[in-house]
Amino acid sequence: MAFLHDSGSVDGLVRASDRTLNVLLVVMLAAFALGSGAYYYGQMNPRVAPAQSNAQPHPVLPRA
Repeated sequence: MAFLHDSGSVDGLVRASDRTLNVLLVVMLAAFALGSGAYYYGQMNPRVAPAQSNAQPHPVLPRA
């Protein structure tokens, strides 16, 4: 229970935890925004060229 003596009272503890939760919320929102932005950027600019719908399959050679 030493943390109660450091903050002075329960009110100080609640204020400190409230500030911590606010910072955690901002960090999580920023991580979600960066992650969703990276996902949609990957969808709009794929690294692999899309397959052509009219591509012909490789010819099958007869066995000798």
